[in-house]
Amino acid sequence: MILMNWKNIIPIIIGLALFLIIIINADLAKIIEILINLEPAWFVAAITLNILVIGMKTLKWKILIDYKKKISFKDALTYFLIGFFFSTITPGRIGDIVRAKYLREKTGLAYATTSVILDRLIDIVLLLIIGLIATIITAELFGVSFFSPTIIVVILFAIGTGLYAASNKKIGLFFFKLFHKHVIPEKFKEKSANAFDSIYNSVEIFKENKILMVKATLIGAVTWIMTVIMVYFLSLSISMNIQAYSFFLIVPLMALSDMIPLSVGGLGPRELITISALALFSITYEKALSFSLLYFFSGYLLVSLVGSIIYMKRKIRIKKQVLPVA
Repeated sequence: MILMNWKNIIPIIIGLALFLIIIINADLAKIIEILINLEPAWFVAAITLNILVIGMKTLKWKILIDYKKKISFKDALTYFLIGFFFSTITPGRIGDIVRAKYLREKTGLAYATTSVILDRLIDIVLLLIIGLIATIITAELFGVSFFSPTIIVVILFAIGTGLYAASNKKIGLFFFKLFHKHVIPEKFKEKSANAFDSIYNSVEIFKENKILMVKATLIGAVTWIMTVIMVYFLSLSISMNIQAYSFFLIVPLMALSDMIPLSVGGLGPRELITISALALFSITYEKALSFSLLYFFSGYLLVSLVGSIIYMKRKIRIKKQVLPVA
């Protein structure tokens, strides 16, 4: 169970306050009109494509899992959807922890945790690369120079260095010792040290199988392209006049804003970033906000609803199993 204390509540309050401010400054009548008049065909196409996106994300994670312990696609999808549900209702992507918790029964906690971390890391790196490329192209189209070649090289070098540092046990050990000495409570020091060794041992397993990582990365890249198309379909459903390639810039910004641990389900930060990004394309405040809300509904609420149903069914099933026989 996720304990609700002030550390959990404060980010929720901040995110909801930001979301409330954004809503207050909008013309709600216009938003309702935009959403009522959406084009059903494009909306259904977006929902359908999002189902495929969820399947591809599950497949990417399953490939990472199967190297140690093969599990069925159904199990992987079940854990993914339950994790997605918790990520939507909590700040800080706690759903990733839930995914690892369910998977540990089959692979052990260290390997389960590593698979989730790598799955998330692949997504972040791909988003940064896609966003960087899209920013350069958009800047050229608008005749604006955001990045010099030197800055681009520095950014790519920083990404590569970060990945190397994260996968190198000696470098990781250096930072872990600092964290272990000054941050971790005494009663958790031994367990955290064991966890560190176990996780990096699992990392070594993945480093030895480069083909596996290439497969997962390629599937991740295809998945994000499908996500961009899905979001483009959503924009067409409310008649947003933006070229499809523009969403290769917008989607990474929206996705990265969801990872900010200042809200529930990304509400607040995502709307602010989406409205700001779409303003560059002369999209009105109300239409941009409608688009963001539509994205949250179709990409988050519907998926998390399925995850919540699966979670509750599993809880009920477990309770029935532990009930004493009369």
